[in-house]
Amino acid sequence: GHGTGSQWAPGAGGLCLHSVLLDPNDQKRIYTAISAAGTFRSDDGGNTWKPINNGLRSDYIPDPTAEIGHCVHRIAMHPSQPKVLFMQKHWDVMRSDDAGES
Repeated sequence: GHGTGSQWAPGAGGLCLHSVLLDPNDQKRIYTAISAAGTFRSDDGGNTWKPINNGLRSDYIPDPTAEIGHCVHRIAMHPSQPKVLFMQKHWDVMRSDDAGES
């Protein structure tokens, strides 16, 4: 071995990118939905990303209210109101009216 086995940690099993959305009113704003991670937003064309999972609860993960770790299957954007987002995870569909801030 290479001697680092004791430093390994569990990975995000099933980490799949399900959705990528581009904001039609802001060419630098991008959203992604990722299994075993959550939903993320970039406001600088993809250079940096921030999780936008505040307020979510998933009882099947070790920390049910963690900012990262939710299994988001899809996000969708309202066709005429880009700040209105819909997110689907295992048993829930949620809505944000402020680009994922809440």
